[in-house]
Amino acid sequence: MSCQTGIKTAVENYVTGKPYLKFNGKNFIEVLTSPKEKVNPTNYYRVAEGVANTLNKAINSDLNLGKVFYVKTYSDGVGIEIAPTVKQLNLLNAQEAKEIEEALAALDEEVAPESRLNLENDTTFAVNAEGDSEILLQTEEIPASKASSQTVAFAKDLLNRIGVDLKSVKQITVDGVKMDANGVADMTQKLVQVVEGKEDVALTEEVMHFAVEIIKQKDPQLFNMLLKEINNYKIYGEVLATYGKNKQYQTADDVSLIY
Repeated sequence: MSCQTGIKTAVENYVTGKPYLKFNGKNFIEVLTSPKEKVNPTNYYRVAEGVANTLNKAINSDLNLGKVFYVKTYSDGVGIEIAPTVKQLNLLNAQEAKEIEEALAALDEEVAPESRLNLENDTTFAVNAEGDSEILLQTEEIPASKASSQTVAFAKDLLNRIGVDLKSVKQITVDGVKMDANGVADMTQKLVQVVEGKEDVALTEEVMHFAVEIIKQKDPQLFNMLLKEINNYKIYGEVLATYGKNKQYQTADDVSLIY
């Protein structure tokens, strides 16, 4: 379905002057590498989420339409799909007050008004100050207990449900550099890599990086409560001592990202 004229105009106005966004004139905005490579494959997904969220808010400035723009990954990259429903288009096309009232009532039956107010696209996983993916490693410096087969299965199911890919590799490599690690969570790319044979000691830790980020964004009250409690655990001191000076766990200002 091609997008309605009002949506198309909003998209064309937004992408103008942004060489890293390519609109096909119908229903898709492709994210491209920017001239100075500040937008590049490592942060395509984060950029796409930001664009989708901005456009959703813009198109809802006058009507409680709900989400129309969705982040979509495909074999060659990431983009934003423009996918209004028939009832959303009917509301946008309505002219007279009665038409608007009828179209709005029909849309209410499809999606409750309060649900349509949530215009954010999923969970935006963390990136560092340079816009690169936040890479979280499990090294062998802290001995890890082995997870049961049931726990491993649960962890895999959770990754599947939140849309995170899992890959088994011979060695962890980040940006072409070999890492002495059992596993890695690439937050922005929504990817977990685990060394072959280390699934039972590495997978659960990498999965929990995503779980913590989801809690932080979806339930900040619970996150803050857990954050206050973490200092009471001996293992936290060990983790802080091991990872605290690791550049992968710091911002550009050397602020620790461990919590």
